[in-house]
Amino acid sequence: MEATARFDYETKASDELSFMKGEQLNIVQTSGNWFKAELNGCLGSVAKNYLNIHLPSWYQEDCSRAEAEEQLMKKPVGAFVIRGSRKTEHGDFSISVRLEAAVQHFKVLRDSRGQYYLWSERFPSLNQLVEYYQHTSISKQTKVFLLETGTQQRRGSEDVLPSQRPLPPPPSSDCPPASAPVAPRQHNEFELLYLGISLFRILPVVA
Repeated sequence: MEATARFDYETKASDELSFMKGEQLNIVQTSGNWFKAELNGCLGSVAKNYLNIHLPSWYQEDCSRAEAEEQLMKKPVGAFVIRGSRKTEHGDFSISVRLEAAVQHFKVLRDSRGQYYLWSERFPSLNQLVEYYQHTSISKQTKVFLLETGTQQRRGSEDVLPSQRPLPPPPSSDCPPASAPVAPRQHNEFELLYLGISLFRILPVVA
């Protein structure tokens, strides 16, 4: 999944990723406060409050094969979910797609550069893979285009484990702090005497 860094972040632990504001990260696991992400070929943890990310309803990381089949058989042809693999490490996914009479499962492969693919076309993110197969048949046997129904229940991304470390606070605003009010200056007796003499010289004398 694609995400954009909201702020700069410097690692505080060995399993974290450093990144700059505006950089694009590839999210491969979304459970809890700290997501797993890839950046420049490195895998590490990133605080979710440092990211701008949209998790669509078809991204169901913890959905099993059987659960996918059960919910998709109630949907129109082309409805789909992307599931995280339960047998391998984070970053491995499968796509379950509703066909006419059954649900077909496609293993999402990755090449040496980390790009995703099903057949020959390569994509830097799952989002772009989905966009492509919304206009190109995902099946070689029959024409089936991915269809976003928007009704599936996304799972896993809001679960927070008690053992997880807390989120780091976002950086403070770059705006300068408001100026403190300036107290009126107190004049000493010599300044007051000088002001009195000056006023006496300026004001006209009334007969």
